[in-house]
Amino acid sequence: VEISLPSIVDALPAYYVIASAEASSNLSRYDGVQFGFRDLQVSGSLEEQYKRTRTVAFGEEVQRRILMGSHVLSSGAIHDFYERAVSIRRKLKQEFDTAFQSLDALITPVTPFEIPRVSEIRRDPVENYLMDVMTVPASLAGLPAMSVPFMPPRRAVKGIDFSLNPSLCSSIQVIAPYGMERSMIKIASALES
Repeated sequence: VEISLPSIVDALPAYYVIASAEASSNLSRYDGVQFGFRDLQVSGSLEEQYKRTRTVAFGEEVQRRILMGSHVLSSGAIHDFYERAVSIRRKLKQEFDTAFQSLDALITPVTPFEIPRVSEIRRDPVENYLMDVMTVPASLAGLPAMSVPFMPPRRAVKGIDFSLNPSLCSSIQVIAPYGMERSMIKIASALES
């Protein structure tokens, strides 16, 4: 069955805009005074305590997302980034809903390229974000999805030549309509065995 999800090309940036905005908003309360870790070695102003506490308590990725989220929620950028990302999310959800009128589930690779070993993961955050390009659309649309180990049978799978990239055989993703987790698990279980 052929389906159309034209908004999928914008899913990755939309996801990171929304996720960063939510992280920024949700983590703003962790100030070391009322909530969260407090660095007790800080003396000085309340602002110094906030800075030190957040520097010690939040890792690089969390700090990056807070900064990005603060920017996309700022008055000068909210329309260009956040509101556009929310619009993309709404369109993508509608496209998935339309696709699921003729499908029980959607099966995709987990990643479009070879999955690196942990020792090969680079420190470039953008490159690491690109690893999520296949899994983000389901999350953005609020759909149940799961990854399962999978090795296709020797016979060809229509439209996919797994011999060109054997790493695509290591796992696949099963995406189901909203509320259909049981069906998704049954399909994933059948594919795994």
